[in-house]
Amino acid sequence: DITIGDRKFDELTQFIQSIDIYEDILKPYIIADFVVIDGAALKEKMGLIGDEEVTIKMRSVHTSEFTEYKLRITSISSITTMKSLRGKSYSIRAVSEELLWDSMVTIARSYVTESGDIIKQILNDFLRSTKKLDADTAKQDYESIVIPFLTPFEAIDFISKRSVSEKYNGSNYLFFETRDGYTFKTFESIIDYGLLQMKSDDYKNSHTYL
Repeated sequence: DITIGDRKFDELTQFIQSIDIYEDILKPYIIADFVVIDGAALKEKMGLIGDEEVTIKMRSVHTSEFTEYKLRITSISSITTMKSLRGKSYSIRAVSEELLWDSMVTIARSYVTESGDIIKQILNDFLRSTKKLDADTAKQDYESIVIPFLTPFEAIDFISKRSVSEKYNGSNYLFFETRDGYTFKTFESIIDYGLLQMKSDDYKNSHTYL
C-alpha cells in the first residue's frame, strides 16, 4: 500500500515499475527510489510536486507481519514522455523526514550525559523524531561533550567517534536507521547479534545458505 499525505493511492501501485528501499549501516537515514510508468496522468491527479509525505506498507513472503516506512518525497526527476505519447515515465525519491530537519538546524551546546542519552535528546529535540533508538551503553569518561555548531546528524557522528564501549575493545560505533528505528551500536555488537540470530529457527526458515 502507498499513501501520499492522507490519501491512499492503490491505483499508483500498478504503474510502479520498481521500488528500491535502501537501509545502509553507514547512513543515518533511509532512501526509497520509485520508477513509475504513468499512463493515467497520476502525477497530475495526485498533484505531486515534491515534499509530500509518503507511507509505504509492505509484507514479505516469509512473514505475515507488515513493514511500514514513513518518508518524504524530495525529488521527481527523469520525466520522459513515452514514445506512444500515452504517458510518462519518471523517478521519485523519498527519504526519512529527519534528513530534511537535519538540513534546517545546527547544534551548539554541551551535554553531560551518556552518549546514547545525548543521541536520544538530539533525535527528539532537533529532528522531531519519535522513532525507537536501540543503543549500546558507552562509558561516560568525560565531564561534558561540546557540540560546535553542527547539524544533528553531524553531531551524532561527532559523538559516535568519541564514544567508548563498556564491553568491546574496538569501540567502533555506528549510527544508522532501519525499518525498526535507529541503532547506535558498536560494530562488534552488531556482528555478535547477527551470529546469534543465525542460530534461531526463524532466521534459518527465512534465509537461504549457499
